[in-house]
Amino acid sequence: NATAYYTDASSGDVTADVSWRSNAPDTAQISLDGLASGVAVGVADISASLDGITATGSLTVTDAVATSLQILPGDVTAPKGTSHKLRLEAIFSDTTRRDVSHEALWVSDSPAIATVVPSGFAGGLTTFVGQGNAEVTASYADLSTGALMTVTAAVLESISVEPADASVSAGTQIQYIATGIYSDGSSVDISDVVEWSTDDSAVATIAPGGQGNTVASGNTVVRA
Repeated sequence: NATAYYTDASSGDVTADVSWRSNAPDTAQISLDGLASGVAVGVADISASLDGITATGSLTVTDAVATSLQILPGDVTAPKGTSHKLRLEAIFSDTTRRDVSHEALWVSDSPAIATVVPSGFAGGLTTFVGQGNAEVTASYADLSTGALMTVTAAVLESISVEPADASVSAGTQIQYIATGIYSDGSSVDISDVVEWSTDDSAVATIAPGGQGNTVASGNTVVRA
């Protein structure tokens, strides 16, 4: 603001009446109504002139500071046993954004549900270890923000069939076992719930539950 002082000891706000000027517009600029904007780190003199009188003040522009944080991709819902790399972006006073994930401090409020690497270049790596909800918080430059992690039941990722290879005489039976491997690393016998098939039923057939029956000599693939 610019304030004028008169000979009668009165004063008044003349911010909108003066002519504003910066002697270093590459460092700081000023609008017609006196709003100064830092452009680059440095020092600029800001002057206000009215009726042949000029007053000058010094404006020091420092490095931009973080004004808010954002966790990306935000809230996450995923099955138990999976891992997800969260990122932290800082929004600065000059409107720029920067990834500060490895500079932040990461914390989970429920490590029995979701764990998080607290710092360093792996900072933000979150692993879902139990069903439920956990909030992961990231702190940087005296600011903090959080995101909700929702952990659902482990999901089936692959199926293995045993025996993997078998050689038997025609007319005999062989029991196959299908094992489901889940996202949390657990394994379960799912022989009774999978759909069984063979590529060539003239060589072998397979019944629900995994009981194989050889019909004739030859090769076929058993699938679950």
